[in-house]
Amino acid sequence: MTAKELRKFSKKFTILYAEDEELLRTSMQNSLEKLFKEVWIAKDGKEALKIFLTHPVDIILTDINMPNINGIDLIKEVQSNIKQTPAIIVLTAYNDANILKELIDLSVDRFISKPVNKLFMLETFYVVVKKLFDAQMVKEYQLKLHIALGEAERKQKILENKLEQVALYKYQQEQKTNTNITQNNNEYFNELLQEDRDEINDLLIEIDQQIMILLSSHPQIDDSINKLSKYFKLFAKVLNSYPEFLDISDAMQHFSIDLLEHKDTVEQQLEDMIINFESIYHTMNMFVKNIWNQKNSDPKFYNPSLISDFEYLSKTLNGELNSIETAVEFF
Repeated sequence: MTAKELRKFSKKFTILYAEDEELLRTSMQNSLEKLFKEVWIAKDGKEALKIFLTHPVDIILTDINMPNINGIDLIKEVQSNIKQTPAIIVLTAYNDANILKELIDLSVDRFISKPVNKLFMLETFYVVVKKLFDAQMVKEYQLKLHIALGEAERKQKILENKLEQVALYKYQQEQKTNTNITQNNNEYFNELLQEDRDEINDLLIEIDQQIMILLSSHPQIDDSINKLSKYFKLFAKVLNSYPEFLDISDAMQHFSIDLLEHKDTVEQQLEDMIINFESIYHTMNMFVKNIWNQKNSDPKFYNPSLISDFEYLSKTLNGELNSIETAVEFF
C-alpha cells in the first residue's frame, strides 16, 4: 500500500483528528492533509465534538486519553447522533483489556497502536475508506435506480391517462344509437388507397426509429428532429386526402412546423419530450393498426386522442406547458 494508491479513494472523504499531544498532532496533520479532502484538528474530545456537530465528517481518528472529554466518551456522543455515522479509528497505547473490550463493544472500525507505524496506518486507512467508497457507490446506484423507476412510473401514468381518455371516448360513442351513421362509417375502409396504407405504415416505422435514436442519446439530435418533422408532415399529407382524418392532419401539420421552430426546446427537455413522443407513437400505432389496416365501425375513434396529443406537444414547444405533471393534467 502506498499513499498514492490510498489517495484514489481517500481524497473523496473528510476526517476529524482528535489528539492532545501537540507533537504527534502536528506530525499526523501533515500526513492527513496529503490524503484527505478536508482535515479538521481538535486538541481534545470537547473540541472534536463541537467540530463534529458543525461539519460533515466521514472519518474520526481519535486518541483515548484526552482532557475535557476522553476518546471513549467522544465516540459515545458521536454514535448517539443520528445525522452522521462516521467511521471511527482509535489511536491507542493502551493494552488494558477492559478499555479494549469497551471499544470493541462500541463497534470501532479500526485500531492504530502508538507509536504509529506509517505503513500500517496507510493500510488501515485504505480498509476504512474503501468500505466508505463502496457504500457511497451503492447509494449513488440506488439513487439512479430510484430516478429511473420514477421516470418509468411517470411514463406509465401518462399511458394510463391516455387509455382512460380513449375508454371515455369509446363509452360516449357507444351511447349513440344512430345506425345509419355507423353504416356510413363502415364504407370509409373501401376508400383507403393501398399505396396510402403502405406509406403510413412505412412512415410509422421511420418515426419509431427516430424516437429510438433520441432515446439512445445519439449525438445527432438535430438530424433526428428534422427527420421527425419531415415524417409527421408526410403522414399529415396522406391523412389530408380523407375527410374522416382532416382534423388529425391539421393538428399534425402544425406540430411538424413547431418541431422545426423549437428544436432548442426539444433538446432542453429531451427526457420529457421522449416520453411524450413514445406516448403519441403508441396512439398512432393503434390508429394505423385498427383504422387503416382493418375495418372499424368508427374511423374517428382515435381522432380526439391524437389531436389532444399533437396540441399538447405544440403547446409544450411554444412554452405554454413545460412539465410531465402538466402533461398529466392536460390529458
